[in-house]
Amino acid sequence: RRESAHSVKIVNSKFVNEHPEFQMKPFKVNSHHHQGIVSNDYENNLAPDLIPVAVSADKVVEAFVHKDMKIAGIQWHPEEWYDPFSLSMVEYLLS
Repeated sequence: RRESAHSVKIVNSKFVNEHPEFQMKPFKVNSHHHQGIVSNDYENNLAPDLIPVAVSADKVVEAFVHKDMKIAGIQWHPEEWYDPFSLSMVEYLLS
């Protein structure tokens, strides 16, 4: 990515259902990365126990959680980007 930030949207998942304050509205994240999981079928392109949480407009899976365990993957740097969703993901991992 060449821009410093880009939009992602929350997709329906267990994590979002437990955090209704996000209501699937797009928000900005930083763009320091150059690799990612890209798929038109992102819900079925991750390992079976991983649930996509945030996806960019170009179908990059930006965040995921494990369906049962406290495991998460976040493509941007939530510790550097102070939006409510990023803070929530950090709190989720630290709790």
